[in-house]
Amino acid sequence: MSAPRLRELTVDAPADREAAVVAAVYRMGVQGIEVRDASTADVPADRVIVVAWLPPSPVASRAIRGLRRRLGKDVRCTWRDVDITWEAEAPTTPIGARFVVVPPGATPSDPARLPLALDANLAFGDGLHPTTILCVEALERRYAPVGPASVLDVGTGTGILAIVAARLGAAQVVAQDIDPLSLWAARRHVADNAVAVDVVDTLPDARFALVLANLYFAPLLALVPELAARVAPSGELVVSGFPLDGRDRVAGACVAAGLTVRELREMEGWGLLAATL
Repeated sequence: MSAPRLRELTVDAPADREAAVVAAVYRMGVQGIEVRDASTADVPADRVIVVAWLPPSPVASRAIRGLRRRLGKDVRCTWRDVDITWEAEAPTTPIGARFVVVPPGATPSDPARLPLALDANLAFGDGLHPTTILCVEALERRYAPVGPASVLDVGTGTGILAIVAARLGAAQVVAQDIDPLSLWAARRHVADNAVAVDVVDTLPDARFALVLANLYFAPLLALVPELAARVAPSGELVVSGFPLDGRDRVAGACVAAGLTVRELREMEGWGLLAATL
């Protein structure tokens, strides 16, 4: 399977706008992000450079143009198409209470943790975004040591949450995404982890004991009715990816879809919500 190309977005902004720029770039649905500040060579003290990677598609081009308009004239956005580059080695990274992210083929230094083999490349990140951590911890609270009967991971991206569900013993796991780049990454990671996960590009019509969606705010709000429709009786919807100032709207969308909100958690300005049918 040949590696696809990426659209590399570079945002040059005033240093005091770093948080706003990072949040805006993450909301675009990027899979990887890098922040360079004054501690990095050649970056002035009053500037910050945010670099992100998207699929080289018309959708990505429109998103970049929209980002320019939203961030204003004091922020410069440029992009170029690049090939994915893979690092030869990467450190192992604990995530949650039971897992550790490792490069494919690596052996975790702590045998008590379950390995999640992810390629350490700029396009797909390392699973350390707060929303991913929130979701992994939610899965651990609910399903260790016995996994749910079935899991649907919507907007799977790297496939990390689907792989965690499989590692926790889920009998059936389906990972869905519409982005060709994410589908490519998820299938690669499922193979690297030797788990039983079905990676698909359309939402299945079936219902699941657990529906996961770690998405960005706008697409998450739009998808809540479809997500709720795929929750089995007595099942649960767990969603993340939204900023804390959007949690009331996410909770309201879940209630409007017939769900009962059971849990709200937060980490570093991001939220997770769990609701039952």
